[in-house]
Amino acid sequence: MAKGTKHKPMDTMEGDDRKLASGIEAFLARFSSRPRELEAVFKKSPERLVRIRDGDVLCNKGDEANEVWIIQSGRFRIEAEPGSMVSDDRVAGQIVGEQAFFRTDADGQPERRRGATIRAAKDSQVLRVDAALLDKMTDLERALWYEACARSLSAKLDEATAQRVLLRKDRVNAEMIFSRFVAEEGQQAALAAFMEGNFQRHIDTEECGAVIWFSDVKGFSKFAKGKSPEEVGRTIREIMDIQAQAIRRHGGQIDKFMGDGLMAYWKAPDHSRLASAASNAARAALECAKELGEHFEKTGLPCDVRIGLHAGSVIFGDFGGSDRVAFTIIGDAVNSASRYEQARSCSENKDLGRVRVSQELFDLLTDDELLKQFEPAQRMLPAKDGMVFPARIANV
Repeated sequence: MAKGTKHKPMDTMEGDDRKLASGIEAFLARFSSRPRELEAVFKKSPERLVRIRDGDVLCNKGDEANEVWIIQSGRFRIEAEPGSMVSDDRVAGQIVGEQAFFRTDADGQPERRRGATIRAAKDSQVLRVDAALLDKMTDLERALWYEACARSLSAKLDEATAQRVLLRKDRVNAEMIFSRFVAEEGQQAALAAFMEGNFQRHIDTEECGAVIWFSDVKGFSKFAKGKSPEEVGRTIREIMDIQAQAIRRHGGQIDKFMGDGLMAYWKAPDHSRLASAASNAARAALECAKELGEHFEKTGLPCDVRIGLHAGSVIFGDFGGSDRVAFTIIGDAVNSASRYEQARSCSENKDLGRVRVSQELFDLLTDDELLKQFEPAQRMLPAKDGMVFPARIANV
């Protein structure tokens, strides 16, 4: 037992004829093929039944493992570090400390060091079994004891396997949930914090190239007036699904849905991947604009879509508060991308097409068939602050 911790012998177990406590009986009945013979051994050593007060340590991590304990009553917590539970509580009818007691190294030599601290979670009683008691046993009694320990370890292994299966299912479910609420770039970090239980952990920030997508459904707010919430919700989901599928089909990631608007991106750590991302984003935008146009015509929705694309350097990371993860991208390139989507006309007061891309992104395109989809001449898009942005337009 842990150094400096004094445990009182049970004063209620004196006399060989006294019946063993129910927890010990339950352990032997479950794991021993001949429980009465081991009960007789334990009745001869009533001083080995000891009380442990709530909060007292039975053994500390790193202690030499010279004994094991059968829990007569109460409850014990297994802690990797003080206050940190690593398994379910152990209760009456179970054995604790046996894994370290039987542990060996690669050469088969004893390596009896406790891998965790065992602490009483309430007033408890245990039966202490050590080498001295084993030496007093006959060969048959010792074999019966090892049989009981082996069966108990096998049961714990089955329990651990079942728990791992449940944890794997929990992880899969968590991944599915995170995939619906967090962009792919933030899923792994958010999932790690979830599995660790460290909900104060923030996702590290990173500066990287990206292609940014902003889109908005023109006329939807007017359409939604007077409609039932069910119809509004169903209609916007259909529109967003067309966009999301086109984006994912070409390797993009959804950042967020914003009412009848959408933000997405393609991460590109180097110039080569930025050029590839630009082509993928342009194809996604052209396909999306065409499919939405067909959808609006088919359903009679008095709507249209505006899609703006831009390429540049952004910062990836968690920009939420202390109690909420908000993985997204920020930076001047993000603000510029939104301006391409928001533009209503060019500096010559001519209407703009559905797809508007920055000159920076257009310069990354190399596919002739893709380039033919855009107007040959550059347009200048005015912004609210008086600035103008060069753009290329595709009216799909």
